Amino acid sequence: MITVRKAGERGHASFDWLDTWHTFSFADYPDAQHVGFRALRVSHTLKPGRHGWLQMAEGEVKLNGLPLKAGDGAAVSDESRLIIESAGTAQVILFDLNQIIRTNP
Repeated sequence: MITVRKAGERGHASFDWLDTWHTFSFADYPDAQHVGFRALRVSHTLKPGRHGWLQMAEGEVKLNGLPLKAGDGAAVSDESRLIIESAGTAQVILFDLNQIIRTNP
């Protein structure tokens, strides 16, 4: 079954660095009607020369099989594919960062 949620029905959060709309519970937007559907498995591919940072806000996940819990963070630089799995409620922020190279003159 597919349920359509129009933009105006979704949750909104605005931080200094992020302006986002949510279809599910996230940050200060609780949505009891849209949680607990099933386990979530997300796959993200980092392009060559890019680095990532995953920050756990809530719950527990496995990042490429490595268990992480709320408060943990992980830098990613040698994995081209990130597999994020959660069996329960979890809030994860994934940053896909450009590689920054600085040279001294």
